[in-house]
Amino acid sequence: MKQDKKYNNKKYEEFIKEGLDFVKNLKHDKAVIAFKNAIELNKSKYEAYLNLANIYMIKSETKKSVDLLLFSLKNNININIVNHLGK
Repeated sequence: MKQDKKYNNKKYEEFIKEGLDFVKNLKHDKAVIAFKNAIELNKSKYEAYLNLANIYMIKSETKKSVDLLLFSLKNNININIVNHLGK
């Protein structure tokens, strides 16, 4: 069980890095997939939610972005999410 968690954390971080690399190269659709994959691996970490919400904002999908952040708050109250919603 502990090994699975360690693997999932490593894979989560890989998806985050991959998503950020896609963002840098303006490949937003691929970034969305990477961040969604990270969320599937670990719904309690906030980084993937924030990054995915930012992509939605870049794509002028404000409602989708806010809905995602509100959803993430229901699963995991995190000050970073709260601060992001205030922007």
